Amino acid sequence: MKIVLLYAHILSLAAAIGAMIMTELLISRRFRNFSYDLFEVIQLAHRTINWSLAVLWLSGIGFLLQGYSEDPAYIMNQKVWVKVLVVALVTLNGYFISRRVLPNIRGLCEGNLLAKSVEQALLFRVSISISLAGWLIAVFFGLAKFLSYQANFFELLGGYLGLTAIFFCGSFCLPNSPLTHVSAKSDEGELLKN
Repeated sequence: MKIVLLYAHILSLAAAIGAMIMTELLISRRFRNFSYDLFEVIQLAHRTINWSLAVLWLSGIGFLLQGYSEDPAYIMNQKVWVKVLVVALVTLNGYFISRRVLPNIRGLCEGNLLAKSVEQALLFRVSISISLAGWLIAVFFGLAKFLSYQANFFELLGGYLGLTAIFFCGSFCLPNSPLTHVSAKSDEGELLKN
């Protein structure tokens, strides 16, 4: 049973990370010439990520139950609970992406900007950073067996938050990012209010 869980877990991680990277590349490279066909690819990638998350939750719960049945002390492994928290954050973030980001990506097909204000661009940067860091740190925690029972919850969580911050700051270094192009009307309105 453990090999089936591991296979499902690894396959879903690979599918989700592949879909996420493909989505990021399509949006960042093609946002000026975005088409409805590309949007359909983005939607397919988003559905792939959602299904992958469902399989990750099921296989992860399976790992928890199996680990507990073999050794009840398994649930004391702090790494396990950080992984659960990170996957929960990625899951909630996926809901945010489907409600807030995907409609704006669809707007790219009509020549609209991805972000209509500086605040919205910042929110999207945070969301993308949560997602990228979450998927990558989950893979790292899965491979880093040496962290089991060695690192505490807050050290591991700090690693995730640090990686999220690195991705967030790094997003400002991308000169042709669709998030660097924000509506001038929104900025002028903010200046007039001040």
